[in-house]
Amino acid sequence: MTTTTFLQFARQAAVLITGCTGGIGQATACTFARSGCSVAVHYQAASSHAKADTLISDLKAIASSDARFAIFHTDLSNYDEVRRLHAEVVQQIGHPDILFANHGIAGPKIGPLGNINDVPMEVFKEMWRMNTGTSYMLAQLCVPHMEAQKYEHAIFTSSIAAGNSLHRALVRRH
Repeated sequence: MTTTTFLQFARQAAVLITGCTGGIGQATACTFARSGCSVAVHYQAASSHAKADTLISDLKAIASSDARFAIFHTDLSNYDEVRRLHAEVVQQIGHPDILFANHGIAGPKIGPLGNINDVPMEVFKEMWRMNTGTSYMLAQLCVPHMEAQKYEHAIFTSSIAAGNSLHRALVRRH
């Protein structure tokens, strides 16, 4: 039985990266492209389309000739849009072998910098859906293929805003 290393596996992998037009998402896309991966570049804000186009050009310049790249503009606060994103990624670059959920939104400050009572439940639900629910759904959609490949790689990031959360305040108090 031969063992495949992650780097050997990644040479043919399809990667879905959400929140991909700046910062860690963009840097990760470049790293995967250099390794030979095909990359699905997701962006949320319509104003990021030009950044996504530039990123695709950069990825093509540093990648192997058989890697594929595609741009996906999706509202990840909507579960139907998440399902559509996954279906379009599968159609255009193949089933994601690697998921990098790098999206999220910041809401009103709570914890040491704000008041939890100032955050309406509807606002909290929207933040949870965007920051947690859609990442969970993407994992549900991607993991069955990953399991079949015997390589489950799902990476979840959080913004620096997490450092200002209610949980941080609770940890300091107890």
